[in-house]
Amino acid sequence: MRRLCALLLLASLGAQARSDVPLEWAALASRFPGFAGAAVDVRAGRPRLTLLWAGPPLPVRDLTDALGGAPGGEAREAARTGVTQVRPAAFTLTQLLDAERAVGGVGRLDPLLNRVVVPVGTPRVWLPGITVTVDEVTRESRLSVFVRPTSPARGALAADVRVVNTGRWPLRVDWDCFGVRLRLLDGRGRDVTVLRDEACAGGPEVILWPGEVRRADPVLPVLDGLPAGRYRLRAELDVAGLRAAHEATLDWRP
Repeated sequence: MRRLCALLLLASLGAQARSDVPLEWAALASRFPGFAGAAVDVRAGRPRLTLLWAGPPLPVRDLTDALGGAPGGEAREAARTGVTQVRPAAFTLTQLLDAERAVGGVGRLDPLLNRVVVPVGTPRVWLPGITVTVDEVTRESRLSVFVRPTSPARGALAADVRVVNTGRWPLRVDWDCFGVRLRLLDGRGRDVTVLRDEACAGGPEVILWPGEVRRADPVLPVLDGLPAGRYRLRAELDVAGLRAAHEATLDWRP
């Protein structure tokens, strides 16, 4: 999470606050008390607007139209041309701002997490769970990777690789530089593949929400000259400081 989109860089409304809530957010919070924030990322090549909502069922159309009508910004464009989804939130925007003010200058409102992030040792405020430490976020952030050979194709490796957010918090990742690599291990566990060096130009960040699954295009190993036999196909994930691995059996026929 090297950067947050400008839409999500919040601090507070009052003199003690450290965030600058977009005007349309403040207006939405007054019209729709359950409004907790919004996030914009890319899904299947299209902008995706995610509305965070706390409380009873919301008037989705009214809320989307209200945010889509706001002047300028990614949220307006995503609401107009992209995909909109609604995800549940534990706390409203108003509650988050109140909590940020309560902890003074040490708290940082993070609408994507739907929490106020504070240093370790900061006294908790009145709503249980509304504040969370940086250590807690790091400890409870997890990605998992799964691999399944789709066919024992001759002379080519075909596999279905998927990445799942198995942690508690949403994660922003640079999808074009995701860092999933496939390797073949022999019966002794030795790596018998060669990986090409592939440059990464970067790309739009995406949000992986808890439980969300994405198909990955991994870096494929070079299998030239590899003898036929049974191997272990190992997918290795390394992104945003998170690492995971998963293995499957592959019967290779060159």
